Amino acid sequence: MLDVALLFQDFRNIDLYYQGHYHLKVSLSHLDPAGRVTQGMPYYAQPENSQSHIDDKAMTFSTRSFNVRFCEEEIEIDDMVHFRVEVPVTKDSLASEVLMTVVLLFK
Repeated sequence: MLDVALLFQDFRNIDLYYQGHYHLKVSLSHLDPAGRVTQGMPYYAQPENSQSHIDDKAMTFSTRSFNVRFCEEEIEIDDMVHFRVEVPVTKDSLASEVLMTVVLLFK
């Protein structure tokens, strides 16, 4: 079993062209040496009052939306999620990879 905790503390706008609402969408997977992929399951997010959410069907986590207005602007996100991946323990386990995909989405 592999547990990964991710904390999205801040977002710094370096050169986005469009002002507006953005959020991050995250997934995590395990790739073993044989090429088999196991999707990580997000199982914990912020308390109920947070706008972040878990999509159980897609096995992804989305941060709360944040508004980007200026270049070089730093925005506090403060969202956290835990992913759990079932990884078989074998002698080849050290040669396996954990892949995290983070996508910035514009609304």
